[in-house]
Amino acid sequence: MRNKIIAAIGAAAVIGGAFAASAVLSPEPKVPASTRAMHEVGPGFYVVAVQPNADPATFEDLAGLKCLDVDNCMVGFWKQGEEPRALPFTEAEIKAQLFAYAVNRETGFKRVAWDCAAYPATPSKECMAKAG
Repeated sequence: MRNKIIAAIGAAAVIGGAFAASAVLSPEPKVPASTRAMHEVGPGFYVVAVQPNADPATFEDLAGLKCLDVDNCMVGFWKQGEEPRALPFTEAEIKAQLFAYAVNRETGFKRVAWDCAAYPATPSKECMAKAG
């Protein structure tokens, strides 16, 4: 019986090692963007720092949730470590922005814009205008 237990543990270690190796070789999974790295830089203007593997499909929903109670609201997304801390933004911070969301409930205006270099599948009408 003891030999069977030792053999089973050995097999589990080999299989577990194979799974661990497989996980290391697999691409990093997408994760939802999080509000943990969100801060306000001005009245109604929020900055979100996202992990490199954050799922861009969650960006608009997260921004919309942040703006639920704000009539005139803007939310910008940057990679973690590249996000601005205060206004005015530097040229480098502007160029590093990944996603922008703006809503004005008084006028009915709503717009999203993407860094199409980072997200090339984005329709061109939703691309940010970025200087050189």
